[in-house]
Amino acid sequence: QTDPNPKIRLCDKPNGQLRTALGQMQETLSRSQWLAGEHFSLADVNTVAFVHRMETLDGFDLANWPAVVR
Repeated sequence: QTDPNPKIRLCDKPNGQLRTALGQMQETLSRSQWLAGEHFSLADVNTVAFVHRMETLDGFDLANWPAVVR
């Protein structure tokens, strides 16, 4: 049987992966100022645009990941 709305099904997996990644970042940043060690690094640079973009999307609230947003 064909899924009547395949777009919803396809979006579920990436959304779950996104929330998992944000959770991992939240966990790390709640213990440390930076993502990959004691100093600012490419890991931090690489996430700035990603987090900024997420903040601009309607319907996606980053309030559950306050350490990521700071």
